[in-house]
Amino acid sequence: GFPYLHPIQLTYRYENLSDYVFTPEGELRIFDTVTNERLAKERLNADGARAYPDRTFSEDFTFDLWTIDNAFHDLRVVTRTYNQFDDAYLESAVIIPGLNKWVVYGIGAVVLFGVYRVVKKVRRGIGKKGAKEKSTRSK
Repeated sequence: GFPYLHPIQLTYRYENLSDYVFTPEGELRIFDTVTNERLAKERLNADGARAYPDRTFSEDFTFDLWTIDNAFHDLRVVTRTYNQFDDAYLESAVIIPGLNKWVVYGIGAVVLFGVYRVVKKVRRGIGKKGAKEKSTRSK
């Protein structure tokens, strides 16, 4: 996702490489990497779909988590999946990079410079118009 314009979209895929049918369970969590605050938590396979042998289980998630605080921080997505065969969770993590603050500052500077130039041209145009009116009045 792009901060403030597009939400975060994630697809969770789990491939059943066993010879058994089972119902995967677990959770997906999103953390701010700077504050380690949990921003979101979703249950995986909330509808209880079964994972069949040699097939891929897939689930889509959408999160609208962008705030001023976390738009510049990386987000860490952690999934924990329980497969019903053993007591261990399978855990994986990915990082969603935040905005580079220097790029944002650069874009802001370019926009401000553009506004400055427009204001300067408008002021110059008003000044010339006023000078012409004064010269025509004195004649």
